[in-house]
Amino acid sequence: QTLAALLKTEETRLKTLDISWNRIGQKGHVVAIGEALRVNRSLKTLSIGHNRLDEKCVENLALGLKDNPTIEYLDLSSCRPRDRGSRAIGEMLKFNKSIKFLDLEGRNGFILVM
Repeated sequence: QTLAALLKTEETRLKTLDISWNRIGQKGHVVAIGEALRVNRSLKTLSIGHNRLDEKCVENLALGLKDNPTIEYLDLSSCRPRDRGSRAIGEMLKFNKSIKFLDLEGRNGFILVM
């Protein structure tokens, strides 16, 4: 929750955030981070892979990233977004024009470089 609050502040200058391998998928932290990404304008790299994110987590991240103009690199490797999460990512990519690299590698995943 503290991290999400930091991301929401206009004073933050954080460019890279790597919270991979932290088991945050089921704890509600991803919902708060997704909400923070809606207003954050400094972050360029977000690595959140290997966190056992369920579909709801991925959907919340996708909603937060939909209008985020700064994220260029997004690592969701081994997150297994499944059907709803994958659809949410696809929908987000229709609107988000800043993401240049998307890593969904892992079980039946892929890497997309745009």
